[in-house]
Amino acid sequence: MQAQHSKYFDNTGELQAYNDMIQDVMDMTEDKFVRKYLKIVRDIEQKFNRNDITSQEEDHKLGGYSNAVVNVLLLIDPLYEEKLVFRAYCSDELIDRLKE
Repeated sequence: MQAQHSKYFDNTGELQAYNDMIQDVMDMTEDKFVRKYLKIVRDIEQKFNRNDITSQEEDHKLGGYSNAVVNVLLLIDPLYEEKLVFRAYCSDELIDRLKE
């Protein structure tokens, strides 16, 4: 994908996310895929919230990665938008306890 379509992406993070997701969608169940990428989006959001971004390049790359993941998750199920907002502020442990 990178060689053929890189001219369509102005963000290396976005391209990397699509490459990662293409590989994972072949190897994972939908539930495992969604859980992995919900966690990734939450981790990126928390990194932004803690101001752990060290450069404008990293900011741009992580933002592109996160946006690409969110776009795909919303195509799978628009209700994931609520989970994305909720997970951005909660730990995995809290989410697991709430499921019980």
